[in-house]
Formats: sequence, C-alpha cells, structure tokens
Amino acid sequence: MGPNGVPFPAGSEELARQCALPQYSEMLVCSNEALAHVLRQIGFSNIGNMLGSPPSWPCHR
Repeated sequence: MGPNGVPFPAGSEELARQCALPQYSEMLVCSNEALAHVLRQIGFSNIGNMLGSPPSWPCHR
C-alpha cells in the first residue's frame, strides 16, 4: 500500500520493489502464480505445485 492506503497499481515499479522485500515476498499480491499460491496456503500443496510448475508434456503448435 502506498501513501494514504492507496494500493500500488498492478505492474508498477513500486509494487515490484515492495514485492522484492523479504517481508512481502510471500504475499499473494506478489505471487506470479496466484491460484497455485492460494492452493498451497489452504492445504492443497500438491495441486498448487502441479499448477505452478511448467508442463512436462511437449507443446503442440
């Protein structure tokens, strides 16, 4: 949160700086894998890990 409780805009440099700080790095807003992060936090680690990892099958284009 910025001054006066206003959230930083998504993708802003200030949000990236805040997310780089150790105390905020595990926050949902700082996650690159929001759904996987939530699943891990509520006890579905295996599903979260499967969603958060790159696919192991070849991609067809």
